[in-house]
Amino acid sequence: MLVQVARHVNPSNTINGPSLLPVDTGALVDVWSNSSYFKFNLDYMTFYNLVRLQNNSDNQAAYQIVRFYTASHQNAFFDIVDEALEGPNASRDAEMRTLLDQWLQRPKREVYVDLSKTVAVAAARLASRFPVPLRPTLEFLWQIDPFQLVGGGDGTVEGSGIDYILPYWMGRYYGAIAGAVESAAAPSGASP
Repeated sequence: MLVQVARHVNPSNTINGPSLLPVDTGALVDVWSNSSYFKFNLDYMTFYNLVRLQNNSDNQAAYQIVRFYTASHQNAFFDIVDEALEGPNASRDAEMRTLLDQWLQRPKREVYVDLSKTVAVAAARLASRFPVPLRPTLEFLWQIDPFQLVGGGDGTVEGSGIDYILPYWMGRYYGAIAGAVESAAAPSGASP
């Protein structure tokens, strides 16, 4: 997949990748488990460019495999990439906005979280993923398995906020988040 994106960026690229396997083979392997959940971020980043730049049935089918598996994971980053590739969807876009609102309720520092001893939360885990405000903290929330019980830092590192900024501004760009952008330097009531 990445070789196809590289060819689009630089058409003179002479790098050849393996052509023995269909594009969807990697996607099928990825959805076997949530181990190394970061792989889904790599998938979405790759598909964001691959499907936009070379939208064919093979690439679209491979993307749909990953999207079908992760659509219920309540991941704002994945939702906004889906917006970019598939267009508006009222329920998905509302979920993305809600997830970003919930992100604002999270600790600002990367603190250690252990939900394994919380009976109510542990029972909820059996049914679905954890709510965004309770998930373990790390530098980019959307790369963490939403079913993870334990994780985070020691509270000495402040989050950079990129896990909010990236889906927020992509949401603004694609129209999933409405509103006027005002300069913080502008006096109150002045238009930008």
